[in-house]
Amino acid sequence: MTFVKKIFILSIITLIIGLIGYFIFWSHWTRYIFAHIGAIGIIGLFASLAGLVAEKKGLNYRKAAILGFFPSILIGVTADYMVEPPRENGFPSSCGGVVSIGVAIIVVIIYLIAKGRK
Repeated sequence: MTFVKKIFILSIITLIIGLIGYFIFWSHWTRYIFAHIGAIGIIGLFASLAGLVAEKKGLNYRKAAILGFFPSILIGVTADYMVEPPRENGFPSSCGGVVSIGVAIIVVIIYLIAKGRK
């Protein structure tokens, strides 16, 4: 199985697990854990899309996928801690998911605009 298929399948699996867990644990705090697992799946799908666009343009799929995944999560977590200070237990007070998904979308757009190799 290629790297492309592995990332895509893993992203779909985490999205499905997140959705199922979110609805199963609807009235319990663990639903937020599953919501974040699902969000990682969504970010993975955007990273996969960035990789596919890069590959179509003759650029490196792996680099584009990694650039679409890890910085998105890191920037989202950083933004969350910057906007609102963490609680006493160290956990954030809110969620940086909007920022993470926004960064992932921006990476896809950058690869759509980028010129390919000849």
